[in-house]
Amino acid sequence: MKKLFTIAIVIIAFGIVGYGMIPGKVSLMEDTLTFSGRYGIKLKLSEIASVSLIDRLPPIKSRTNGLSALGVKKGFFNLEGYGKSRLLVNASQPPFLLIMTNNQETIILNLKDPKDTKSAFEQIKEGI
Repeated sequence: MKKLFTIAIVIIAFGIVGYGMIPGKVSLMEDTLTFSGRYGIKLKLSEIASVSLIDRLPPIKSRTNGLSALGVKKGFFNLEGYGKSRLLVNASQPPFLLIMTNNQETIILNLKDPKDTKSAFEQIKEGI
């Protein structure tokens, strides 16, 4: 029974991590930006103060809540120069969108294909 319980826990843990590794999708519908998946976010374009395209992630001081495995970083991290920030990235696939909200929240994300990240940047920039 104890062995079965241990196996079940391991399977559940791998399932949770596996789910977190699935790349999110971005959609821009009317005035709302949505990034799907674990730790996803929904933002009104009016809440975005600025958006920029960066080639490197700021140095990460610590992970406060989230997933960090095989280059995938999803969740909340303490970033040098930004403090508590939400990351939704595959660190090995730049560029990244750096979004600053009106309430000083920092969000950094990217998509599976760099072309899609650049396209999302252009769409968001046009919308704000």
